[in-house]
Amino acid sequence: MPKTKISEFDSTPANNTDIDSINIAEGCAPSGINNAIRELMSQLKDQQTGASGDNFTVGGNLAVTGSTTFTGAVVMSTALPVASGGTGASTSANARTNLSAAGSGANSDITSITGLTTALTVAQGGTGAATHTSKGVLIGNGTSAITTVSPGTSNNVLTSDGTSWTSATGAYPLTSGTAQASTSGTSIDFTSLPSWVKRITVMLTGVSVNGNSIQQIQLGVSGTPETTGYSAMVSNVQTTVNTTRGVIATTGFILQHAGASTASLQGTIVLSLLGSNTWTCNGSVYSIDATNGDGLNTAAGSKALAGVLNMIRITTVNGTDTFDAGSINILYE
Repeated sequence: MPKTKISEFDSTPANNTDIDSINIAEGCAPSGINNAIRELMSQLKDQQTGASGDNFTVGGNLAVTGSTTFTGAVVMSTALPVASGGTGASTSANARTNLSAAGSGANSDITSITGLTTALTVAQGGTGAATHTSKGVLIGNGTSAITTVSPGTSNNVLTSDGTSWTSATGAYPLTSGTAQASTSGTSIDFTSLPSWVKRITVMLTGVSVNGNSIQQIQLGVSGTPETTGYSAMVSNVQTTVNTTRGVIATTGFILQHAGASTASLQGTIVLSLLGSNTWTCNGSVYSIDATNGDGLNTAAGSKALAGVLNMIRITTVNGTDTFDAGSINILYE
């Protein structure tokens, strides 16, 4: 068989009598030697460029001083150690065990990172911070580290000023008090109202007293009602006799033009904060009154308090008549 590439050469010199059918046996023509050398140089070039497709085996150490390019698969019978740039393993599972750090590319099976001492930056998919305020809300900060807004005081909400977020007092829901039976005592109190209250609705049904004193609402600071300084009036319309009457008071927001033990009140009065602890009053109360006649009482007025309101009282002008029927409750917001 003609020897057309180096892998076909024989390791026994006597067996190499031709090269690509050029006779180089004993007694060959002189021209055969020249042609054989030329053919050998051609085959060496094919070996160097890879054109021959021959395998190449190195029995000793292979030293490469320049760059090395592999266009095909590199098959190694022994795993390349980590010190030489390999994994030291022949399988991917063993490779992950041998390596102390994740390789480049997708690492979808990483279960923990225990050696990380520097927080991952935002660009790396982290927060850029090692700690965050307990129960705080995380706020984006562009490419900089994420910031935190702490909860603040009870009932606060996250509020925007168009640029940043803060924890601030927010809008409060409509809250109902506990209905109280107006069947005893000289006054009905609703106390411990929160400082953020801006409006209070007083609701009455079937409320009466055992005397002839007019019923009224008083506002209080620090648990004590203020009994003077009110600018209040109530007008009464009786359709049966086509009569209109009015009463002015300074001791409270009065609810009827005339008192009577036979009178029963039902209706709604709204108290609103104007500002600087000044409150206004507006509402209507229907009086069923066998003594003075049934009528619609329209109440209005204002009161500047000495401080922040935290209670209201429903009582009588004389302060001694006793409640004997009905129920009272409030809504505040």
